[in-house]
Amino acid sequence: FRVALERAKAMGLRVNENLRFVSDAELDAAMEAADLVLVAYRGFKGSSGMLIRAAHFGKPVISTDDGLLSYFVRSYQLGAAIDVGNPATFAAHMENFLLAGKMDTFDPLRARKYADDSEPQFFVDKLLGL
Repeated sequence: FRVALERAKAMGLRVNENLRFVSDAELDAAMEAADLVLVAYRGFKGSSGMLIRAAHFGKPVISTDDGLLSYFVRSYQLGAAIDVGNPATFAAHMENFLLAGKMDTFDPLRARKYADDSEPQFFVDKLLGL
């Protein structure tokens, strides 16, 4: 992962790694400035507010191919759901995005609908298979 990330940085990718609490205002500012959002939780079966936020700001995501994250990413065309633990796969997706400047698996209109429809009951229904 680190090697792929360093290679992407060498191609001009700006990376904001922040492991402290981030306020809503800081997060919104980072989303505004971002071209792509990485939601690389491993072994996590739920969803993430980062998907909703990225969709709201019209930003594609690269997420894990596991759990509800991958379901939402694929169903709403929010970006790419991949094996984020595979450095070659991760690097290939990052390079493709950097070279193309876009992601074919991202639909900004469907992403916006996902952001607008994301109420707590929506997630409960999906978790329960309704």
